[in-house]
Amino acid sequence: MTQPEESVAKAFSLHLSSPDEFPHEFLQKVVDALPESLAVIDRDYNVVLANRAARLESRVFDVSSARIKCYSCFHHRTSPCVSTSDPFEAEHGACPLRRVIQSKAPTRVYHTHHDSEQREISVAVDVAPVFDENGEVVLIIETCRDVTERCLSRRLCRIGNRHMKMAPLLEEYSIDIARFARCANVHIHVFSEPCAVCDNSDTPNTLGSDRSQRLPDSALETTICVRQLRRDFGSLLPPETSFGSILFERFSTFLSRLPDTTRRHLAACTSPECESAALIPIRLTETDLGLLHVTDPHPNAITEEMVESLERLSLDLGAAIHRVRIEEALQAARSQLEARVRERTEELTKSNRALQTEIAERARLEREVLHTGVREQMRIGQELHDGVGQELTGMGYLAQNLLMSIEDRTSPAFEMATELAHSIPKVLGHIQNIVRGLIPLEIGAADIERALELLTINTEKQTNIACQFHAFGSNLIEDDDIPIQIYRIAQEAIANAVKHAGAQTIDVEFRTTGESIKLEVSDNGSGIQTGAENGSGSGLRSMRYRARAIGGEITIRQRPNGGTAVTCKIRRAT
Repeated sequence: MTQPEESVAKAFSLHLSSPDEFPHEFLQKVVDALPESLAVIDRDYNVVLANRAARLESRVFDVSSARIKCYSCFHHRTSPCVSTSDPFEAEHGACPLRRVIQSKAPTRVYHTHHDSEQREISVAVDVAPVFDENGEVVLIIETCRDVTERCLSRRLCRIGNRHMKMAPLLEEYSIDIARFARCANVHIHVFSEPCAVCDNSDTPNTLGSDRSQRLPDSALETTICVRQLRRDFGSLLPPETSFGSILFERFSTFLSRLPDTTRRHLAACTSPECESAALIPIRLTETDLGLLHVTDPHPNAITEEMVESLERLSLDLGAAIHRVRIEEALQAARSQLEARVRERTEELTKSNRALQTEIAERARLEREVLHTGVREQMRIGQELHDGVGQELTGMGYLAQNLLMSIEDRTSPAFEMATELAHSIPKVLGHIQNIVRGLIPLEIGAADIERALELLTINTEKQTNIACQFHAFGSNLIEDDDIPIQIYRIAQEAIANAVKHAGAQTIDVEFRTTGESIKLEVSDNGSGIQTGAENGSGSGLRSMRYRARAIGGEITIRQRPNGGTAVTCKIRRAT
């Protein structure tokens, strides 16, 4: 209970047998001294006493001659306030009279009242009961405080937290402030850059058309700046408030005293037939963020009290503008970053496509070179087989005939013929081995294991080196180019083990899985020298070239127990 309520309640502490015992004259003087609106209401909603503030608010100056209902006096309604259709009352509660009668205890509710000019105001209603000698409530004391500004401040905070862009924020703010100020027009101007508050009149806080952002329906060049007015027309201006605002009670009189050019500009800043005007800085701590223009065609429509309220509300507006400005800056930075990321991504995508195209073209050329090499090998092998091989075969028959035609077995000619007949088959065998290497078996996806097995068998026969083959996994190779290149890599690795490593055993392992194809040729020879893994020998270059052409990779490593392991691994396409 507030202090005025307590004072009046004590005055009503006497045991009243009926409302007719109400001491009007004495209490009227007491309650008239209270600055807040106060009324005494009976159980039937009749106003039996109202102080001066309540009478001025309701424009009902005599409540003693005729009983006036409280809901008619303060709410302009024809029935008690039991409906919650009003959003404000639905949130804070309706008529407190029934509640106090039932609970017999003080209470507080929030109402929407109407002032003497039929304008809505938000009020906090504090109610206390008055009891008779039987302890029943016979009267209630109701005090009302105008909380319109406080409610608007809370609403403005909610609006500020809801908006992320400046234009809709200012638009909604201007509507609510115009309703609160009960004036015809409200314009909110936001500086494009915050301006520090300066008390030096020689350094005005100017706002030009190129440094402002406003509501869409406002012209950029029609901004009034308080400090510019003070600098140019200080002697003609009304005194500023401590906050830095200016209130024009009769704006037309002020305009008539100005030069024509300035008068036309300032007249354009206000609404037609503007008579009352107030210019209020929008401030955050010590920084001016903008300006609030409030105008009305009626003289003295904007009061000093209203300017003070708007100054307090401008601080809430300044905080909201500052937050939205930060949000817009963050959004702009985010958009700029996203644009740069998109641009960079597009560049990288183009570069990657170009690189992939180049890789694909290089792989195609490498395959073409390999195919060309295979065709050339097959041509040479075919010529050796059909040309040199056939001729050597014929020469072998001639040498046998020559040997049989010599009767003197002890003659030098017979020895030479014998040597010739024995040498030609050896040379033919070498030629056949060369042809067999140049023209391998027709190796397809299903033939690679058998081809590698025959390669190890022939190697063991020709070199007397133990050579074993092991196959693991299912034989699933889709590309027919892979088997022939694997076979050639195995040939080269076995040849290196035979020629350079002095190996006694050679193991060939072929493994296929769903993810990769792997060939490993290992030996127990002398191993490789440090750094030879990346050597530039023709054999290594050939194996790496072939592996790269089929999407594989060659690795050469020293075995822990001695010897060398050559691995070709091809990852399957996913």
